[in-house]
Amino acid sequence: MDEETCQIFNDHFAKMRTQFENRLTTLNAINQELSWKVALIDETKKIGNMTTEELIELTFAKEPNREILWLKIRYKFTPADLEKIAAEEFADLVSIITEKEITS
Repeated sequence: MDEETCQIFNDHFAKMRTQFENRLTTLNAINQELSWKVALIDETKKIGNMTTEELIELTFAKEPNREILWLKIRYKFTPADLEKIAAEEFADLVSIITEKEITS
């Protein structure tokens, strides 16, 4: 192709790329907003009726920044509480692995 045709093609491609990136950014923003709305709707359920998994999902939906989330968790729980939770989770994992090994 001659230089002029290449320039026209490059200009047109650059415009298409910009439009695509803008639409992708818009869709991402819409997705984040919908995720937040779903989390708020889920929150209307009584917390006592929510499963642990639903509570965790709600917490992560409300605070997408993991560093802030961990700061909040560390503020709410004592180191002893966190160690107890970690020990229980580890025990559950070992139990699941052991059950799978025994049954297989």
